[in-house]
Amino acid sequence: MNAIRNNPPTFAREISVKLLNSAAADLFYLYARTRQTRWKVRGPFSFSLHKLLDAFAARFQEYIDAATEHITALGGYVEGTLGETVRQSCLEQTEDFVLQRGERDWLAELANAHAACRERMRAALKRVTAEKDFGTAELLTGLLRDLDRQQWILEAQMGWRNSGDWHQQPALTH
Repeated sequence: MNAIRNNPPTFAREISVKLLNSAAADLFYLYARTRQTRWKVRGPFSFSLHKLLDAFAARFQEYIDAATEHITALGGYVEGTLGETVRQSCLEQTEDFVLQRGERDWLAELANAHAACRERMRAALKRVTAEKDFGTAELLTGLLRDLDRQQWILEAQMGWRNSGDWHQQPALTH
């Protein structure tokens, strides 16, 4: 740890730096997963899904930057190489793309990755709050709020597709 004039004690900063490095790794994985889903979805709603997933990916980039900048502000070192990111992320590294044949499969995979990431962020938030690192807690709270919102949107996109023919859009009533 670098010597800095920051309020949290060194032990709390070390915990926060470790958790933020893991968070950045998970977010980078989720960013890559989101981009991959965007490239793979096809069908009548692909244009609107592309726009939605572009917005999700942009938010991930913002949070990755915020987390890594906060690591530096805490006097820590960012573990940002590809190898470190793969090692740090605890999200399931799904590489079997044969099973994902359609839009619903890709959205379900992304929703599962979101859910896992949300649980990790919740645990990290609890830990940094217990250590009284409220600056890191605020960053994680904003991130968690966005992940919750994105999870809801993904599930809403799949909602009417969960029963019957998901290729068929439900009839609109006036």
